[in-house]
Amino acid sequence: MVQGKLDAPADPIKWIDSSIMSIDTKNIEEVTITRPKETTITITKKNAKDEFFSLNELPDGFRTKSEATLSSIGAILLNLRFNDVRSAKLVSNLKASQETTMRTFDQITIRMVDYEIGEKLFTKFTFGFPDGLPKEINAKFVTLAEKTSHWIYQIPGYKRRTIARQFSDLIEKISE
Repeated sequence: MVQGKLDAPADPIKWIDSSIMSIDTKNIEEVTITRPKETTITITKKNAKDEFFSLNELPDGFRTKSEATLSSIGAILLNLRFNDVRSAKLVSNLKASQETTMRTFDQITIRMVDYEIGEKLFTKFTFGFPDGLPKEINAKFVTLAEKTSHWIYQIPGYKRRTIARQFSDLIEKISE
């Protein structure tokens, strides 16, 4: 006879590994966020040793409100998990509400395309690979592409808020 206490949460998401991917911020060179009828946000780093991202297309007379906020955008793929997951077939005929594209220093692109399903936002991931990429780097991202290709994910609210900011939220007028 076996004795003990079985911990079985009622939420099925807690039964599975909810990790999507974890790509260190130091590997991200550029992030671009586009939404219909809004100013595109593009942040960049010159090299992997830079701690902070810079906001591109900063208007004259304005500065970035917070380097930390920009860098949190660049960290969107670090320890990325999901709260819900569904078949990617659900979004095959839907129009995207937002697209976030990251480019690594190895020139790999990771696209996060967001779709509204009811009251929730779900994200579809796609990857782009340059020719001549070293096999060990390519293998990691090919595995991620295969893992995510048939699914859409609802990412946690704190990650969602990071990439939901508008351009105007990231800048402030320089006082004279």
